[in-house]
Amino acid sequence: SEISDLIVAETWRRQGVGTAIIQHLVARAARTTLPIVEIGAAEDNPGALRLYRRLGFREARRLELDLGRGPQMVIYLELSLR
Repeated sequence: SEISDLIVAETWRRQGVGTAIIQHLVARAARTTLPIVEIGAAEDNPGALRLYRRLGFREARRLELDLGRGPQMVIYLELSLR
């Protein structure tokens, strides 16, 4: 299962909103038979990567993708649910 396109409005950042959303989604996924949850962030988004790592996600792979501003490295992180 993948958490995709999670964006918190700038005025709500650093207030726990992103943490709460991710924790809610992970809890929902944990009630299924899914073995992992995956989330990705551009390498140039250190705030998101810090949050995901703080919540227990671990780097799984890197891919170069075009996210609308030309090719950039995207780091995918996984959290085991089992």
